Amino acid sequence: MTTADRTLRYLAFELTNRELDPPPVTPTIAELYAQTAENVSVVSALAGDVTDLHGSAITNHAAATSLRLDERAQLVGRAPVPTLLNDLAEAGLSWRQIALLAGVSVPAIRKWRQGGASTGANRLRVARLVVLLHWLSADMLIDDPASWLEMPLVPGVPVSRLDLLADGHEASLISSLVGPETPPESVLDQYDPAWRTTYQSDYEVFTADDGQPSIRSKPDRR
Repeated sequence: MTTADRTLRYLAFELTNRELDPPPVTPTIAELYAQTAENVSVVSALAGDVTDLHGSAITNHAAATSLRLDERAQLVGRAPVPTLLNDLAEAGLSWRQIALLAGVSVPAIRKWRQGGASTGANRLRVARLVVLLHWLSADMLIDDPASWLEMPLVPGVPVSRLDLLADGHEASLISSLVGPETPPESVLDQYDPAWRTTYQSDYEVFTADDGQPSIRSKPDRR
């Protein structure tokens, strides 16, 4: 058999096989819809798992951070209470704020400053405040953390991070810092889910004709 004959037989074989191959099946619109719907369902489930895992990771990191601060507080608490109080005052906290965060009265703070005895629990709370402010400054790179704590979370709403700490919501504060930047509104939602109505004002800020911010009554939209 010549080379030409072999070539012709090969071509005939290829043509015959191609004719035997079934034509490609074009999926119907319904089939395409079902397939894409299934893909969306799978991706949505995966996205939900990733969201849950991400939230769990942030919660665990916040808990670990809190434990680390507790550990530091045990070491810092070796210092005399007046020294710890002076550290807080030098950081920018007022005596009233220190008393609020420590859960005691201002006269109690005054007594401790003068060398009066404090309970071990109170001493630990003061040491924990020192550690927290140092963490905000050194680890979170917040300049003047005492002033930062006083800032309202949302303009027009009289709730600051200092209020969160005083009311036992330190975990929310830490979580908002160790994970991706958390919107202040979300932090407020955890603190007071009804804050939008609780602190609703009948006034609004607007720019007057002279370009300066002014306050006026909100228009009646009923």
